[in-house]
Amino acid sequence: MRRNSPLTVIFCLFLLVSWNTFAEAQLTKLKVGYSAISEVDLPAWVAKEARIFEKNGLDVQLIYFTGGTTAVLALVSGEVPISQVAGPAVVNSALAGSDVIMVAGGATSLDYWLMSRPEIKKAEQLKGGSVAISNFGAASDFVARYALDKIGLTPGKDVTIVQAGGISDRLAAVLVGRVQATVLNPPASFIGQKKGLNILADVAKLGLAFQNTGVASSRRFNREQPDIVRRYVRSQVEVSYNQKVWKQEIGRRTLS
Repeated sequence: MRRNSPLTVIFCLFLLVSWNTFAEAQLTKLKVGYSAISEVDLPAWVAKEARIFEKNGLDVQLIYFTGGTTAVLALVSGEVPISQVAGPAVVNSALAGSDVIMVAGGATSLDYWLMSRPEIKKAEQLKGGSVAISNFGAASDFVARYALDKIGLTPGKDVTIVQAGGISDRLAAVLVGRVQATVLNPPASFIGQKKGLNILADVAKLGLAFQNTGVASSRRFNREQPDIVRRYVRSQVEVSYNQKVWKQEIGRRTLS
């Protein structure tokens, strides 16, 4: 058998590198914001790590913003053209005159617990204390006020609402005693429960229909780049209906 000449090997390597470069060049680069480290943002990460975005022609860079208000400000400024964010921040921004819109529903329920320090076991014990949220106008702000009202407390009168940052920051604030309570969703809520925090209100059981985290963009970007928006939404829909991908990714994260 004839041996491959060095020139042939070099030529084949050149073709391989050229093909990979060409394939990467066909992907549309896209910056996407997300506003919480929680299970409602998992579809975006699954789509990225399972290469479903690539399948739909997108090279997505996921950028973390602390809270929905900050994520929407990034949309308004043009820092990102698409963001994973809940309804309240989008509505508040639109009412203020921005062209931000929700293009896909995503999560439509409130999977939150109002959680307090171990020594606070009843709602009345929270009077005079403070409750941490991410930032004013975000989903955590709405959820905290709604939950407090449902357990008979008036925000701003009976308790103080404090901006503390993302979910991990809020959890830490409660654990060290900087605040007396906060609203958390999985996985932080499960961590809080293991640390001894009490559940003052299971917001999911209160029956409120709510636009939680979905896909937001601007009217301008949606008008000028409709194909990119469709491909992004298509990727998330594919993740949502592909249970095998979900199980594989969740299993991988559990073992890592």
